[in-house]
Amino acid sequence: MTRGISRRNFLTASLIAGASVAGLAGCAPQTTSQQNQTASEQSASTGAATTSTNGTPSFMVPPEPITDDQISETIESDVIIVGCGASALETALSALRSGLTVTLFARAEHPVARGGSNCGVYSKKMEEMGLPRMDGDKFLRTQLAQASYNVNTAMWYRFYNNSEESMNWLIDEMANVDGMYVTFEPVSIYPTDTTDPIYAPNVTHSFNNADYPIPGNGQQALVDALAQLVLDAGGTIEYGVEAEQLIRGDVTSGTEGRVTGCVGRRKSDDSYVKFSANKAVVLATGDFSGNREMMETYAPQAVKYISNWNYEEADPDEGICFGGLYEGRGHQMGLWCGAAWQRTFPNAIMAVEEFGTTASGMTYSCHNGLMVDGEGQRFCNEVIPYSYFVKVLEHLKGGHAYAIMDCKFPETRVDWMNRGKPLGDPEESLTPAQVIESWDANVENGTMWKADTLEDLLTQMELPVEATMASIDKYNGWVEIGEDQEFHKDPTLLAPISTPPFYGWKSNDPRFLTVLGGLRTNANMQVCDEDDNPIPGLYNVGTMVGDFFSNYYTFLVAGHNYGGCCLTFGYLTGKYIAENE
Repeated sequence: MTRGISRRNFLTASLIAGASVAGLAGCAPQTTSQQNQTASEQSASTGAATTSTNGTPSFMVPPEPITDDQISETIESDVIIVGCGASALETALSALRSGLTVTLFARAEHPVARGGSNCGVYSKKMEEMGLPRMDGDKFLRTQLAQASYNVNTAMWYRFYNNSEESMNWLIDEMANVDGMYVTFEPVSIYPTDTTDPIYAPNVTHSFNNADYPIPGNGQQALVDALAQLVLDAGGTIEYGVEAEQLIRGDVTSGTEGRVTGCVGRRKSDDSYVKFSANKAVVLATGDFSGNREMMETYAPQAVKYISNWNYEEADPDEGICFGGLYEGRGHQMGLWCGAAWQRTFPNAIMAVEEFGTTASGMTYSCHNGLMVDGEGQRFCNEVIPYSYFVKVLEHLKGGHAYAIMDCKFPETRVDWMNRGKPLGDPEESLTPAQVIESWDANVENGTMWKADTLEDLLTQMELPVEATMASIDKYNGWVEIGEDQEFHKDPTLLAPISTPPFYGWKSNDPRFLTVLGGLRTNANMQVCDEDDNPIPGLYNVGTMVGDFFSNYYTFLVAGHNYGGCCLTFGYLTGKYIAENE
């Protein structure tokens, strides 16, 4: 499919189909030299990629400089942006609206989206829907506490204080694109108490069109629309160009002076292009989960989840891509120029196990009826976000959990979310009969079990019958007295397992989405060195922003990477460069 860089070609290009979806305690901060030594020790113990002879990880070692005589073309703009995803395009459009000239370049052949939702703490659309503003005090302190305060707190407050303005700006911009509209992905029906530590508010703005009508699955429509607006505003997008080295102090991978550009290589003919920036270079190149050595250095807890290493280019048409993604080119270029790594260690990851989501009635939750481990023992209060459930599974023998319910379980929920329908849609909730119909379809395709007796069900599930029956009887006892004296689950979520037919479900292996963070970044999105001094002329936005996430990406504020690091920080960065560079 052809996607050119001219306005005419862009407007005539058809939209691609894409599928989208919507930790550990931090260690003491390390200097780059300490991280190099840590990397060497970890690589030796895990069989990682080779390191240089002095123990420095190979990704820290800059390549040979690209000299002027190798450059075949020079493109000059006020702002050069490396990447063409949501954060890159939002930064570009903001800078263009602020009167700057902008050139983006990316190795992909068209805009790329790797997610689905955009958090906004409030917006004109939320006001229209009657949705409440997220409380600044409770919201922020809850998020910071879940991150163990092992993040850049100023960055979080800057996000909150500017989120509404940024989201309204994007809503207004999308109003200029034919066919675009805003929906909300229903996130949670439990808990409803806003002070609950796993309360999930409905703040997930989704930008959709006829080709991408599902809430939480519209990000490709959004980036395509943003690219159209960037071109309409006079911006330039160069596709098929691989970033090679930043220019600092007039040399590639220099370590002193100002960053004034970036050298890229055209994939079509291997020629070098110099992108010269009058004001700033912005890195927006995504994650580093496809680089084994970097993952073993900065996110060793997640290595076991990666199945795709050294992805030369993950297919943008896939939308979301599980199991590893990019090789961290933007991070490496920053390190070569003297940038420090973020203080938060290890880097937080985004991973999910959608265990029993269909059997919970909640978009971002696992099954909240009875769950047992492989030995038939109940192990937790079952009200758990599906992202945190990844960590719960790590503590179970065999790494799997099993859900057991009867045919009356769907009747115990007031609402049962119809995934794929927007908030406020007449068909937003499923009836109990529709839920059972979906379960029966899962039985037919082999992802669930069904039986007329519990003993038969447990045999099919290969669970120890006697031990599991004892757990079921104990659970039914808590239901009868209306109090869970073992794991203290909300009594309103206690439902008996007594009416046949019975259904069972086994968890899958966790699915890895992305690794978050990277280069040390201040609240203005300036990339910093070891002494926390901004490197003149160098910024980054999006997934690679350092010290915004710690521990784990919770999904409790669904879309806060896109809404915070991409939208809010992209919008603010474009304006900041115009006003300060």
